[in-house]
Amino acid sequence: MSRPIDYLPNPLLEDIVETRCIPIIGAGFSRNAEVAQGAEIPLWDGVGRYFANQMKEYPETNPLDAISAFCQEFSRAKAIEQLRRILFIDTSRPGSAHVSFAELPFDIIITTNFDFLLERAYDMVRKPYLPIVREEQLSISNIYYNSTSKLTQILKIHGDFNNPDRIVISEEDYDTFLERTPFMSTYIANLLITRTPLFIGYSLDDPDFRSIWQIVGSRLKRLRRSAYTLRQTTRNSDIARFERRGVKVISLGG
Repeated sequence: MSRPIDYLPNPLLEDIVETRCIPIIGAGFSRNAEVAQGAEIPLWDGVGRYFANQMKEYPETNPLDAISAFCQEFSRAKAIEQLRRILFIDTSRPGSAHVSFAELPFDIIITTNFDFLLERAYDMVRKPYLPIVREEQLSISNIYYNSTSKLTQILKIHGDFNNPDRIVISEEDYDTFLERTPFMSTYIANLLITRTPLFIGYSLDDPDFRSIWQIVGSRLKRLRRSAYTLRQTTRNSDIARFERRGVKVISLGG
């Protein structure tokens, strides 16, 4: 039986081993979490449908529009409260994929997820980590856990439920991301310039992150490093969408 590692091209494996790879974790990876029987953590589209259904006569368009409309009608605080419930933030636990991921030699991770599944997975494998949510933390991001073990930085660019003022969910949040967090944006751009991006469970639809990725591409052109995404099942339209954005698809099969 083939293992996931068997699907990875050798240059990507080399970058992972030599810590020249930067994983970007999206909502799809949270689907590997353990939740109550019969429950399921929704993808971003499912989150959008949930909020659309909370409003009367709302013409569903896309998740960002639905959540923004909900925030305007019922308040941002209520939206974050609802998100915490439908994403099972307090009851979900890392699945085997999270635990296996935490054992890999990544020193920096980027994630847009609001949950704490990665942190809990690192706790389970007893590896030190440092969640970074605020720009002020970047100046201490290279501290050492002890003399021999370096912290894994978990760069939570869309915030988390411990920092609700930093959660990125509405149109305004996305539109002002680069303006509000210039140092964080610069730090992300530097990682995308110097490391090989590996998208896991991430659609690359977020306008703020995609803007940074496009800027890197427009500046470096043919010298931009290759980027990859892991997909279990892949349609031709998905492959074409990622390739338009400069990302190579690695299909893991069914």
